[in-house]
Amino acid sequence: MNSFWKSLWLFYFTVLCSSILNGRFDGFYSSYPITILLITTASFCLIYLLNKIWKGVDLRRYFWLLVLTCVGHQLLSIAMFFFPVVNDVVFSIIQQSALEERANELTILNRFHTVGIAYFGAGALYSYCILLTVILSQHNYKFIKRWVIPIILVFLFAVGSAVSRTTMMGLIVALMYLGSVIWQSKGSQRIIKLVKYVFGGAFVFLLTFILFNKYIADNFLLESVIEHAFEGICNLFNDGKFTTSSSEKMFDAYIWPDNLLTWLIGDAKLKGIDEFSYYMFTDIGWCRLIFDFGLIGTIAFIFMQWKLLKVVFVQKINYLIVFVLFLSFQFKGISELIVYFMPAAMVWLFKEPYKK
Repeated sequence: MNSFWKSLWLFYFTVLCSSILNGRFDGFYSSYPITILLITTASFCLIYLLNKIWKGVDLRRYFWLLVLTCVGHQLLSIAMFFFPVVNDVVFSIIQQSALEERANELTILNRFHTVGIAYFGAGALYSYCILLTVILSQHNYKFIKRWVIPIILVFLFAVGSAVSRTTMMGLIVALMYLGSVIWQSKGSQRIIKLVKYVFGGAFVFLLTFILFNKYIADNFLLESVIEHAFEGICNLFNDGKFTTSSSEKMFDAYIWPDNLLTWLIGDAKLKGIDEFSYYMFTDIGWCRLIFDFGLIGTIAFIFMQWKLLKVVFVQKINYLIVFVLFLSFQFKGISELIVYFMPAAMVWLFKEPYKK
């Protein structure tokens, strides 16, 4: 963990320099050490509690807990969609910010709503869980029955896409990972079995869609959600191009600095003129990072995430593929690994038999 903390302070030093030289502190990253301290404390408490409950905690079990928590989160989204009273009760307990409320109003007809996380953030989290499920499925572990794994994968992808189409990125990277594992396995029976489970999951997804097709067609709201969730796939079959309405607009949001100083240290600005807008009117991750603390800070930010992954995973292919997914998200929005993987790093403070 020492290398991670060093990279964290290196990143904060670049943020501090950018803020001082620009003469302003733009909220979130200027108070980043406090945020990290809170996340670290919460992560330690969580792993300490799990260690007491399970009489020993290991990395695989934590990751399965994260995956199953996401499944529970998606079940709540389904309940909120089909039962308006559940939606009302949830949002009466959990107060929405003005930005979240506006986002829900604009998307009420084309996606499942969720709580506690933004739509892009939800897609990123579900993507990490899809990838982790495929990674974990290689190992014999009694915590989850093997036949449940394809059901989890199908559920995470289908419902996750109905919440955020960013979930597709997780599936693509997971398939890349699976392909690399198959290439290296040279016909291993365990890998062949894993592939059967993945194709079994695809079959379950297709069969479910066929069986419920009439119900979907008769439910205008659900049909609208499915059309939005799988717009790219529908366009691929109809027009031969994997495009969506949002992806066409996304390329217009690639706005870059027009001076060398901003490229180097940024403008120390993340938000726009109000809470509904972004600085320079771009929500692209790479652009926002560079405008906030420049290329120097962006490199330090990426390096910090890389160091955290190297603490969590030992097998090179595992931390590389998660890192590839993390980098991919920055082409759409800002994504971080610390919230999800800091508890995994805390596992190493306890006696733990697995490091995969």
